[in-house]
Amino acid sequence: MAVTRSTTLFITFFLVLGLQVATASELERARDYLQSTSIVFSDIIEKSKPAVVYIEVEKRQNPGSSFNQ
Repeated sequence: MAVTRSTTLFITFFLVLGLQVATASELERARDYLQSTSIVFSDIIEKSKPAVVYIEVEKRQNPGSSFNQ
């Protein structure tokens, strides 16, 4: 029974270690993806900056005129 218990503990240890390596790998891929996405959005913003405008329209009424003109 002691062999089975130590074998189970050994297998569990390596499974947990393997999951941590897989998690680290997934985190690295996610970080790389987010970094490349950030670069793409930065490029899009830089290229579209000159095209972004703000337009404000204001109409002034004479004090004695009606709104239906």
